[in-house]
Amino acid sequence: MDTKSGKSSLQVSRRQFLYQAAVTVGGLVLSGCAPTKARPETPTIQVTPTPVPSLEINVMWRGPTNPVNKEGDLYKVLVERTGVAYDGFGLPPGPEYTQKVHAVMASGDLPHLMWINSRMPYFQYAEQGAFWELDEFLEDKTALPHLTAYPSYNYDTLRVDGKVFAIPSVRIYRGFPVHIRSDWLDKLGLEMPTTIDEVWQVAEAFANQDPDGNGRKDTYGMMWWQNLEGLEQLRNGFGIVSSWEEDKPGHIIPAFITEKYKRMLEWLHDGIEAGIFDPDSVIMKRDEAETVKGNAGKCGIFYTGSGGLTLNAIQMNIPSAQLMPMPPLLTPEGEYVYCIPYLYIGVWVVTKSVETKEDVMRILKFVDYGSSPEGADLLEYGVPGDYDVGPDGTKVLNDKGEADGAAALWLIPPPDKYLYATVEQAAGHPELAEAQRKLVDSVETVAFPDPILFTLPGPVELEKGSDLERRKYEVFAKILAGQLPISAFDDWVVEWRKNGGDQIIEERSNSYAERVKS
Repeated sequence: MDTKSGKSSLQVSRRQFLYQAAVTVGGLVLSGCAPTKARPETPTIQVTPTPVPSLEINVMWRGPTNPVNKEGDLYKVLVERTGVAYDGFGLPPGPEYTQKVHAVMASGDLPHLMWINSRMPYFQYAEQGAFWELDEFLEDKTALPHLTAYPSYNYDTLRVDGKVFAIPSVRIYRGFPVHIRSDWLDKLGLEMPTTIDEVWQVAEAFANQDPDGNGRKDTYGMMWWQNLEGLEQLRNGFGIVSSWEEDKPGHIIPAFITEKYKRMLEWLHDGIEAGIFDPDSVIMKRDEAETVKGNAGKCGIFYTGSGGLTLNAIQMNIPSAQLMPMPPLLTPEGEYVYCIPYLYIGVWVVTKSVETKEDVMRILKFVDYGSSPEGADLLEYGVPGDYDVGPDGTKVLNDKGEADGAAALWLIPPPDKYLYATVEQAAGHPELAEAQRKLVDSVETVAFPDPILFTLPGPVELEKGSDLERRKYEVFAKILAGQLPISAFDDWVVEWRKNGGDQIIEERSNSYAERVKS
């Protein structure tokens, strides 16, 4: 994309060059031609250093499509503080964005700074040499204090032939989305469950002991949604602490073919059969489980993206209702661990349309500023006058902020391990926010990234993976519904391995070993 002929804007303008030349030549003339007798002392010529011109770049980013308002106060402040004058456009996230990435890369007319929302195109084009290698720049912790503070494994998962070509948009913790009706615990004299056996006991009581006090058996102990989603903290209770796991050094297998996964399926089936778990969990979609049934207040343990918003909905009909996030369950061995389900939501790359290392560093400093508390706040809310301040001190973007382009350029907000707590606070539930913060602190020393994050799918998985996934969940759904015996799991594992699963394991393991070794 054109940025004034694509050349670095570090070049000195013609007017600046003539000004500097005139001062220099004029100085020489004065010192060389003035008579000695007439000059009792050498005059001091004050030359104001010429400021470095702003680096003009084009950016392609995810998010609001607001055009850059170069006349707005926010833009002027950002240019002044970063030395980077940006232009470009935002696109909605999702499949359309990925298609746009491929289209732009194919055109050869590349933005200087580009957000990529999927790992596959990042690796594809990094291997083709389309992006600057960043390891050398990331050694400078003084110049890039925020980008270099990320945990090293965030960068390790992005290595191509041992080299890093992207800045991850880091997300440290996802939060703890499986919640429990704590008012039901109190009413029935129960404690927060910490093992899978205790979850069964609590769920059974929720289903059978009339926790809502209406005299009817119309509550369930637990629910999830189709494809076994919405069981986050609960899987630990079976020893399923990551989606893939090492079975030997440098080699990984999917948890869903293991005996512990079979035990979980059997446990869930038994709960449905006993009337403890909602049988619709086998087929219902996320919105029905999280919003419709969750808000109805008839289930004791369930997933919600915001406990605060869900609690607000429940309390409209049940003012005494209370929710609390559950901790990760102890494993069968009694271990307390937490698997980080994802590390980032996209990456930023500096494309080879940038010509010099100096300009690459200036762009990285621009991104680093966006990852600072000051920079992130400025990008999100703009300058004073762009936002209104509520009674609780929170900022709300106003019409001027919209016009200024605040929240339009989405860079990298500072990694906030308490992000989920912030959401709960905004929903008006400080007790939930505090509970989320305590849970985050509790896993600080036992958290580890899922091994699958270090891998990429290979040719066999790309060809057969979707069909194998559909077959997997078809079999699992029938087991949960009692249409197949639990022994069908073993038959399915043999089938999965034979139909490409073993090759997929080797593809993922080779990818894992390469990046972990790097």
